[in-house]
Amino acid sequence: MSYNITNLNGFLVLIAIFLVDRRVNYRGYYPMAVEQYRQYIKQIISERAQRISVPSNAVEYESHAIFDTERDRYQLLCLGWRGDERDFGCILYLNIKQGKIWIQHDCTEEGIANRLVAMGVPKQDIILAFHEPYVRQFTDFGTGDATLYEVAKMQQS
Repeated sequence: MSYNITNLNGFLVLIAIFLVDRRVNYRGYYPMAVEQYRQYIKQIISERAQRISVPSNAVEYESHAIFDTERDRYQLLCLGWRGDERDFGCILYLNIKQGKIWIQHDCTEEGIANRLVAMGVPKQDIILAFHEPYVRQFTDFGTGDATLYEVAKMQQS
């Protein structure tokens, strides 16, 4: 019996869509995973905001934990005055895109990616976006390339 390679590829794409679709809703989001990721990120940023040390010469110094769950953007900022100099800095900036956590900026000692892995987030769902796209393939984490689901959707169009 011979198989038509076109039909076989189409069949494999359908299987891939079925397997991934069990985790994906009609908008292409991963609702259970994303909601859990939101909670993890909020927890880590909140804990980190509480641990920020205020410099001895700082006036009006504070941390801001920013949670934009509608657009899935999360940030930790520090701002204030050190003597007569303004201090403003981003400690952490993450967003969630296509069911994956994109770490855009990380100025923590431990690395938020390691905390997320310890909480149970698969490494392939964490993108170290502060590395250029070509370099990401050499890390133990996700690359940010199109997912199998996205590739299958593009082939169907």
